[in-house]
Amino acid sequence: MGYDEAEGNVSLTGDVQAKLYPNPNNGSFTLAYDLKKNNEAEVLIYDVTGKMVYKTSLDNLENMKQININNLHNGIYFIQLIHDKNLLWTDKLIISK
Repeated sequence: MGYDEAEGNVSLTGDVQAKLYPNPNNGSFTLAYDLKKNNEAEVLIYDVTGKMVYKTSLDNLENMKQININNLHNGIYFIQLIHDKNLLWTDKLIISK
């Protein structure tokens, strides 16, 4: 398991790299990623109660996705990359409008 202290994100497999920016943001941000050996993954965003509030798919050909969740309230959320029900990467997302 890799942990980047400067960035605060966790890669659970070591095979995936991802970064979201800006963070904190107003609900609109970019997710840059390299899924390495995985051809696709899902992005899941959860609120602090564990409720899923957003879901979308990624494919390894793009390496960047603009995500707009302006409908969510200010607060702390958790973003995850999942492949075949395996958690690949996770990070904290802060929305501040």
